[in-house]
Amino acid sequence: MKESIVKLMDLAKDRSKQIVTSGDTLVPILLVEEPEGVSVVGVVINHELKDKAQEVLIEVLRKADASGYVFICEAWSTHSMRPLTEGVAVSELPLDDRTEIVIILAVEKGGEVLTVQAKITDIRGRRSLGEFKELIGTSLSSRFIVKDW
Repeated sequence: MKESIVKLMDLAKDRSKQIVTSGDTLVPILLVEEPEGVSVVGVVINHELKDKAQEVLIEVLRKADASGYVFICEAWSTHSMRPLTEGVAVSELPLDDRTEIVIILAVEKGGEVLTVQAKITDIRGRRSLGEFKELIGTSLSSRFIVKDW
């Protein structure tokens, strides 16, 4: 992975920790590495347009002549098999069966994908973010992973 993309990943980790611990909402953010620097794009995820997310992402990356990008968002995670066996969305599982996380994807054009996640803990309305852990050996599927554009 290019050093510049790793630095963007580190920036994303720091920024997401600041946002989560401040109590603000972490809106999905796309950091795009362009020839002249980095652009920051707030991502609005409309349920009707979810199927077009990769198409739109590819268009943004091509227009920017991007060499890589980092995507940051909050998500739900679970160890339950119900989403696979019953088709239940993770967000619809009982709170005891799911965990809120920050997930960060770093993608180099035509190259590697680096993924980290950290658990969000909420104790009496005060949120904190655990240590980021790299997802190794995990087959991560996401509409926000595009290697070729």
